[in-house]
Amino acid sequence: MRILLLSLLISFSLKAVEKTEQDFQELIDNFEETFLGHDELKNNKLVIKRFWKSSKVNAYAYRGPGVWGIKVYGGLYRFPGLDEDGFSLILCHELGHHLAGPPLKKGDWSSFEGQADYWSTHACLKQLWRDEQWYTPTNSEIVSLCYDSHFPALCERIINASLNVTTIFGRKPPSLLKKDPNKVRKSYPFHLEEQCRLDTFVSGALCEEKSCSDNKGAKPRCWFNPKEF
Repeated sequence: MRILLLSLLISFSLKAVEKTEQDFQELIDNFEETFLGHDELKNNKLVIKRFWKSSKVNAYAYRGPGVWGIKVYGGLYRFPGLDEDGFSLILCHELGHHLAGPPLKKGDWSSFEGQADYWSTHACLKQLWRDEQWYTPTNSEIVSLCYDSHFPALCERIINASLNVTTIFGRKPPSLLKKDPNKVRKSYPFHLEEQCRLDTFVSGALCEEKSCSDNKGAKPRCWFNPKEF
């Protein structure tokens, strides 16, 4: 009887966390619908190409005639430990390459990696989840960070997604209690180390104005030098 009960519990647990193609498609549909009419698209069409069957762990932004698009692969959605909010954050990051603005990569249309990260939590997720402020926090460090926020549940959900992504894809787990101490002389265009990336996500979440220059919501100096802009 114990063996049967254990088997049933394991089976139920696996089904509870199973990631289905329907969930994948519906999440992306909702994301696409949210941003189809975004002003910064400049009359270009947002297209998200989905490759559910692919095992590739990737998503990236691309452009074509009249199209500002994202390609996203099922292997990323199914990646162990990545939750749906973390996946949404990655979609926001890719959209940020189109919409986040300067600094831009040299000779390219694409925003710096750090700029796309910052925009994803400063603007994108706040728009995507503005009507879903039901999040119940479980991390006291996140609650503390969002204590002064006008929308604490939304802030907490965004930072939790940020921690999910940077922990899953980082070389070592980043911390909410410390910051990357590095200060660049020239803004860095490429992918960020996990602590710098988490700092960037958190700063974007905490910035509740159009732009922030104070320590709490400013773009981190580990990749951004404000004196350049």
